[in-house]
Amino acid sequence: MFLDGLRLRRDDGVPLHRQIADAILAEVSTGRLQPGGRLPASRDLARELGVNRGTVQKAYDLLVSAGEARARVGQGTFISGSPPAVSAAALRGRPGRAGTAVGSPGGGLPFAFDPRAAEDPDWQRLSRWSARPGVISLAGGVPDARLFPVEPFQECLNAALDEEGASLLQYGASRGHAGFLGFLGRHLRRRGLSIGPGQILVVSGSQQGLDLIGRALIAPGDAVVVEDPTYSGALALFRMLGARLLPVPMDDDGLDVEHLSGLLARERPRLVYTIPTFHNPTGQTLSRARRARLLEVCGAAGVPVVEDDSDGELRFEGSEQPPLAALPQAHGVIYMGTFSKLFFPGLRLGWVVADGPVIQRLEATKRVTDLHTPPLLQAAMARFAESEVCGVICDEVRTRYRARRDVMLATLEETMPEGTRWTRPDGGLSLMVDLPGGLDAGDLLPRAVDEGVVFAPGRLFSPGRTGSHRLRLTYGSVEEDEIATGVSRLAAAVRHEMQGQASGSRTVVSAPPLV
Repeated sequence: MFLDGLRLRRDDGVPLHRQIADAILAEVSTGRLQPGGRLPASRDLARELGVNRGTVQKAYDLLVSAGEARARVGQGTFISGSPPAVSAAALRGRPGRAGTAVGSPGGGLPFAFDPRAAEDPDWQRLSRWSARPGVISLAGGVPDARLFPVEPFQECLNAALDEEGASLLQYGASRGHAGFLGFLGRHLRRRGLSIGPGQILVVSGSQQGLDLIGRALIAPGDAVVVEDPTYSGALALFRMLGARLLPVPMDDDGLDVEHLSGLLARERPRLVYTIPTFHNPTGQTLSRARRARLLEVCGAAGVPVVEDDSDGELRFEGSEQPPLAALPQAHGVIYMGTFSKLFFPGLRLGWVVADGPVIQRLEATKRVTDLHTPPLLQAAMARFAESEVCGVICDEVRTRYRARRDVMLATLEETMPEGTRWTRPDGGLSLMVDLPGGLDAGDLLPRAVDEGVVFAPGRLFSPGRTGSHRLRLTYGSVEEDEIATGVSRLAAAVRHEMQGQASGSRTVVSAPPLV
């Protein structure tokens, strides 16, 4: 009998499917259930435990979303990992995905690795061009350090040390500092998330959160659904992990959920990564109806959703949309957040919210990565975030960024040639421009640098490195007058390219050396 002796507790507030999932994990930890072992059919286990079949399936889905199990269509659900009886020698020469040999005798890589660099070297070029005297950079999506409230935060830092002393300089809990976890719980409940104990993990920035999720859930060759375009840091990470990227296009209303539905009918990805609020790079926000449909589609397919809400605190206008994780259909959503776009990205403070077994898996991965996020910074941030001055500063910062966005939009309208299109974000720090007349952003960039402005070409945000007609502009770290000048310079470069294209004698402009 499987899970012999399990007595489900129906009156202690812990959902039955979580009790079943925890019991299965206990069987794995004791060795009674081995990696690679097949779990009973949900119908059989439901009969054995005296519960609804859907309850067992929900437990299995929870294990799959946590990376503790893998579902194989038509075969069943299996504990993650290879059976211990299978030797390394037996695995050598095993055919990999797409016909690529895995662990080939010639000392090759153990999986089909994309030979292209995970992070595009053009980012380094953009950074060097942006540092030139007189050049205005509209390429980097970073907040403005001049707006950081240094003195109020310093006071909170000192107060935390005065109260908690040397304990904040000792090794801390991997899950997070108790004070910061308490603040996060209150803050996220105000945003609509229903959070129980053990469902939050503090991470060293949302990028680490995504890294932990990727390493816990993705094996080389696994498919991952991403928006096209999407955050370049996520693309670099997924490529580094050897994931197979499945792009879903975006339209004027954001992610094309019906395209995703068709894709999930053919593919079984490990996760769907999405930025539904103030999307980077487009700045778009997914509507409430599409959010619900996205969760419906992914829930039916049994695919977990990773929601990146890194810019979610930066709303300037428009009606606030609830995070995906706050919606009734949000079973299986893994939510990531941070304050880094409001202030203090150098603190590297972020958080992941998910079901308990997922958080346990991510916490274990974090322990072998960096043990914990600095307790001192968490304690100080908890104090600062709940102080009266913080709300005032947040409003001021949002007001400044809105003014900068408005200048960028107005200057685009005034200076760009006919046929140019751009998005209009309600928040965040970036927008996307579609160039007119089939212009290539890569060809345009050297001329723009020559004019004294830098942007990020659209292909840097594309899973297939397409989107050559697009570019991203950001306004977070640039003053209003510089934004107007930079966009005007960009418009001049666009007009020069269009004139050269029309005459058939386009002059090739090479940006000066990077050294």
